[in-house]
Amino acid sequence: AAVAPYALLAVTARAATEALGPALLLTALASSRPESDGAIVVAGFTGLAALSGPFVGALLDRVARPGLVIGLATGTLVAVMIAMAVLLPTASLGVLVAAAAVGGFAHPALTGGLTSLLPAMVRGGSLDRAYAVDAATYNVGAIVGPPLAAAAVVLGATGPVLFTGALLLVALLVLPRVPFAVRAAAGARKPVREELTTGFTGLASTPSLAWTTFVTTLGFAGQAAFLVAVPLVTLAQTDSLAASGL
Repeated sequence: AAVAPYALLAVTARAATEALGPALLLTALASSRPESDGAIVVAGFTGLAALSGPFVGALLDRVARPGLVIGLATGTLVAVMIAMAVLLPTASLGVLVAAAAVGGFAHPALTGGLTSLLPAMVRGGSLDRAYAVDAATYNVGAIVGPPLAAAAVVLGATGPVLFTGALLLVALLVLPRVPFAVRAAAGARKPVREELTTGFTGLASTPSLAWTTFVTTLGFAGQAAFLVAVPLVTLAQTDSLAASGL
């Protein structure tokens, strides 16, 4: 019973997170900003997303109601997308990077953060199936999100970010139907710094985990670079962004 609403939440949220980078770049380009502005804004988002991941994970491990953190992250990204639709055409680059960084801080909760909450919702033999469904939501999101956000540029310069915001809004509406676990109050815990050190040490000292992390990180870096490059190549070849989604 938990898997169906979780899958709907995950696929909409992850389609949005996959679309975010291309959407920011496309809206910046369609708003006649320099190409470098779009790239810097995307870097502000992705940079904070990478740096904040371990801390967001630690927060989800510690709070009694992790579903509230997921909701806060989703709502924050909705607000950031609306703000970007307003700000990207005219605001200064510094303001845009700051807004993108806020979105980046929320991003990890909807990717690995969501996955980490599955064992508390689905137990026993159903957990393997739930993990398979979860993996599929990443794939569907990566296939569907970026091209649809890119195609939304035909609706206007702010179409890509507004489309991404709409996906996140759907995720926010579905979220109350997901039975996130509520934990009992935890006793004394190690400091976050010590827990992060232990986690990174375990990652580095477990060869299979270290190699899997390296390979997937490299693969996702290539995928992200490709998706950001597509609008730039389309613009250079056709003098238009209209075919970016295709």
